[in-house]
Amino acid sequence: MNSPLIVVIIAGLTASYICRKLRLSALVGMLLVGILCGPHFFNLLSPSALAVAADLRKLAFAAILSWAIFELQRDLLNQALLPTLLMATIPVLFEIGCLVPLSHFGLHLGWQESGILGIVLSAVSLSFFVPKVVNLKQYAKTGIQNIAYINLASIIFNNVFTILIFTLYMSLYFKNQFTLIPPSTAIPISIIAMIVLGLLFGYIFNKITIKYDSFFTPIRSMLLLFGFILVMIHIEDLVHNILPVASLLGVLVMGVVILEKSEANAHILSDKFKTLCIFCELLLFVLIGAQVNIHIVWNVSLVGLGVIACSLILRSGVINYFIKGYGLTRKERAFFVGSNIPKATVQAVIAAIPMELGVPGGDIILAVSVVAILVTTLIADLGMIFTGEPALSSIKNSSSNLINTRESVPAIGKSIRSKRDGSLWEVIDGNKVSKKSDKRETEKKMIPAIKLKLYQPPPNHSFGGGKYITIILTENDSFDDEWEILPDHDMEYH
Repeated sequence: MNSPLIVVIIAGLTASYICRKLRLSALVGMLLVGILCGPHFFNLLSPSALAVAADLRKLAFAAILSWAIFELQRDLLNQALLPTLLMATIPVLFEIGCLVPLSHFGLHLGWQESGILGIVLSAVSLSFFVPKVVNLKQYAKTGIQNIAYINLASIIFNNVFTILIFTLYMSLYFKNQFTLIPPSTAIPISIIAMIVLGLLFGYIFNKITIKYDSFFTPIRSMLLLFGFILVMIHIEDLVHNILPVASLLGVLVMGVVILEKSEANAHILSDKFKTLCIFCELLLFVLIGAQVNIHIVWNVSLVGLGVIACSLILRSGVINYFIKGYGLTRKERAFFVGSNIPKATVQAVIAAIPMELGVPGGDIILAVSVVAILVTTLIADLGMIFTGEPALSSIKNSSSNLINTRESVPAIGKSIRSKRDGSLWEVIDGNKVSKKSDKRETEKKMIPAIKLKLYQPPPNHSFGGGKYITIILTENDSFDDEWEILPDHDMEYH
């Protein structure tokens, strides 16, 4: 057993706990532990662990990405797909366009290397944002106008989009590596190949877990999904000298297929991945911290902060313009602009790759990325304290509150029991809709209502299969007459 590794894990968890008590992101504590345990300080990590750090970081990010995808709501994703994609891509392009000249003239990087740094810094933190929005997205689900949901989904697409751009850009940067297929042909082939592979693995996963549901419990299903992820990462490693494959694009497509074909099972899997991601985040940020040269961080910190600040001001302006027409209050707009500030997850995955590949200025790219993680995460933490909680409170108490408009209506994720036949169900989605009044009038009026989508697992509570029903409640209906809300964890999946 590697004793220093045990020390790193315990130290990382301890630092995470302290940061949470200080109302700061746990990511900061993990990153600092990695810096202290790296070769430039106490050197507690073995060279063999650092040698496979890139693969471990990618695997950890794939788990975090899968958890985030399974937290999405299928119907709302379909309704808000266009604004989600726009919000995931347009701010990235603006920020890259700002970062390239600033990095070239401020940090004295070459134009190509400045492009690499611009791409690395353009992604929003998935690890920081998703846990804070999981609860927020249960309120105000009004389709395209639900900015909270659009923001959650857009960050997932933003992360994959950034990594895809990074993979393709690096393939062009090292264009002499492509001995069989030129980059102009290899790039579209690789994108199509990973989309097809993701579709295929998603289809196979759904078929297997539903057909053999008595065997594939959520834990076994998660292991099967992890196996598919490992296969895609292995394929990327095998063909990287031929095709610039982005395996995480396949992971995204596979996750969306699972969500589309079996939404309830996806939400069950999200609970399992949520627990796994605690260790994955620890692994991700400790490993990236261990590769940082703190002396370079100190030397570039001042100029790096200026570069980061300018790009964030531009990005915030673009985001603010994007959400301007959605009728949000000033505090709510501040919350959503602030949620696009933190840099962490994608930077932890790809920031060290240029240095590992021998790119000139790769150590500067890594150092500026670490500065960005520390500073933007702290800014976002302060923003959540002063604007995030008031914004959440105002959203929960606003008239657009869907699930908790009436106190007796359960929130998404709650288990309920039918008083008619005693059957158990789980609320997996909720939307505000309009329904024709039941009164006998010449012209029936449209009245506001709440539509709840319920899922009932198979009799043996196994993974896969199950039934779905939809109930619609108006202000004249009483949920308590036919249903009972159960305490948490009364309906378990094994």
